[in-house]
Amino acid sequence: MINGTEPQANRSLLAAALLDSMRAVQRALDNPPGLSTEQLSVRLQEWQQAVQELVKIPDQAGELATLYEIIAVLNSSLDLTETLKLVMDSLIHLTGAERGCLMLFDDNGRLEIKAAQHFNQEDVDAADMELSHTVVREAIEKRHPVLTTNAQVDPRFSAQESVIGYHLRSIVCVPLYVRERVIGALYLDNRMRDGVFSKEDLPLLTAFASQAAVAIENARLYTMTDQALAARVQELTTLQQLDQELNASLDLERVLDVTLSWAVQATMAARGTLSVLDCEGRVLSSAASGDDVQPPEPSAISLATSSKTPVVTDGTRLLAPIRYEGQTIGLLDLWSGSGTRFRHDQIKFIERLADHAAAAIENARL
Repeated sequence: MINGTEPQANRSLLAAALLDSMRAVQRALDNPPGLSTEQLSVRLQEWQQAVQELVKIPDQAGELATLYEIIAVLNSSLDLTETLKLVMDSLIHLTGAERGCLMLFDDNGRLEIKAAQHFNQEDVDAADMELSHTVVREAIEKRHPVLTTNAQVDPRFSAQESVIGYHLRSIVCVPLYVRERVIGALYLDNRMRDGVFSKEDLPLLTAFASQAAVAIENARLYTMTDQALAARVQELTTLQQLDQELNASLDLERVLDVTLSWAVQATMAARGTLSVLDCEGRVLSSAASGDDVQPPEPSAISLATSSKTPVVTDGTRLLAPIRYEGQTIGLLDLWSGSGTRFRHDQIKFIERLADHAAAAIENARL
């Protein structure tokens, strides 16, 4: 149970108002145009002021001061790894739980353990953790906190293998959701004591989970943006290096080898060719990479030149026309290995690489 005794009436009213305010913000975010950064900042200040007022009430000051600190901590970092650790540390501190973990859904809809405290293994699949998967599933499916003061005698869970085998007693699980979308769950338990958590704890745990979910989602979006920016900078650096190598020589064979080498490296292709074409689409010369490589067949050339942009066939072959002043002067023909499909970012990079190589190939042909 969170440090303290039965909440006073005025504390309950203030806590309920705080939770209602958080829910109102969440509803506003669910509907366009949502809330501006300034509006969110104003609401955060209101929440902090409300918590400060609650802290003034005796008996529950420690609990509410902790929540106040958590709100500040969770909004202090946009690094996803750091935020997840802060969430887990704060959760254990707030509740006094024996163990806890934070789970998030991956892109395939599977729960992954992102942070854990006092479990034997921290970096394992959620399915392998020694916790009550029934409780987690129920909390996520019902989108509502699930609490049991003693799972050993609770008819909902007492027959579950995990409860029996792992000697689970006090358990609480709160779903994490943003914009009406469940993104994961917070799980806490105690294997030694009954009644560690109570219904009186749920409003604050829910408020914590709501704030944590927003912080996690913000950190996740920041990480994605940061990674995308880093990838773009790396791509520009790569293309700059390519330009330097291409402009260092007017030898056609050298230009073809350099371009093909960069293309194979960027896409991790198993094999490929770079062919120079005449105005009729016939192969004049080519460079090859890999074993048993043949120049592209006429049908492949026709397909690529008619589309004017990269074409992927069966997900494993990438045909990228090289165009100069409206004419197709070459063709990159790449094959992935072991049935691996080309990614969208790889296809877009090859398209830009072909644009950079076009002028160098044309100049080398003169």
